[in-house]
Amino acid sequence: TVNFGAVASRAAEMGKTIVERPFSITANKTCNSVYGLNARLSAVNASVRSADTLVPNDNPSVGIRLLDQQDSQRPLVFDREFVLVAPSPDQVVVKNFLAQLRWLTSEPKLGKFNAAATVDVYYK
Repeated sequence: TVNFGAVASRAAEMGKTIVERPFSITANKTCNSVYGLNARLSAVNASVRSADTLVPNDNPSVGIRLLDQQDSQRPLVFDREFVLVAPSPDQVVVKNFLAQLRWLTSEPKLGKFNAAATVDVYYK
């Protein structure tokens, strides 16, 4: 869960980043075999705009992008497989991301918003 906290709408400007929150995913395995993990994001309670922006169904004023901090803050693309963990014998791997909340309008709808994404993980 990423909580963006309270957001002031007075400075709303389409395309402007409101706030960023770091988060990480930790992959644990019980052996030292060399393999990696790929993942695929799918929207839940939201739609996807421009392939990389999650738009909450209950408030389309904002969009959420997930950025890969270890790949020059490249936005993750929804419904497309990406490398979550490169092949490695490491038993614990931490992958760092950044959740970015952005304005999708200059005239926002006031109120709460909720959106989610499922992560399907595949051995590589």
